[in-house]
Amino acid sequence: MRAIFLDRDGTLIVEPYDGLITNPDNVWLQQDVLAGIKNLANLDYTFFLLTVQPGIGQKRLTMEQYEAVNARVIALLAEQGITVTKTYVCPHAPFEGCDCKKPKPGLIHQAVADHPDIDLTSSWMIGDRLEDAGLGKEAGVQTIVVDREGKYAEGTADFVVGKFDEIPGVLSNPFS
Repeated sequence: MRAIFLDRDGTLIVEPYDGLITNPDNVWLQQDVLAGIKNLANLDYTFFLLTVQPGIGQKRLTMEQYEAVNARVIALLAEQGITVTKTYVCPHAPFEGCDCKKPKPGLIHQAVADHPDIDLTSSWMIGDRLEDAGLGKEAGVQTIVVDREGKYAEGTADFVVGKFDEIPGVLSNPFS
């Protein structure tokens, strides 16, 4: 199966200044996600969410709050035609030294362990930071960075796009 691993906060949803969303009422899809997600849903991929939530390990975010926020994200994506197969979360505080904090490949390795039919060579990691691209490269998938602020140079990922709605065109014809 071909998979798309989607970073959640900042890529799909608006990330608050402190990076912590504790209430599902504060979850909004990025504007350019609304324009592109329906086209992404029409492509033949299985979707996974990947998210790093150090607030859990730091005791600033409960698992219940995280699950409520994540359920809201999944519901918003479902409204746009995206079915999320599973979410993988790194709940560790930065000092814990886990193998799932981006750019380490642990989150994708967990997905492959659960879904051994994932073909990494035809799969993608989509995120808004270099850590997302690093995760994808470490795991052996192709990478796209959504660079809304124009701060990343070409070559920091396989593809750098300015808006999320450009992604379906890249996935439809990555060599153009």
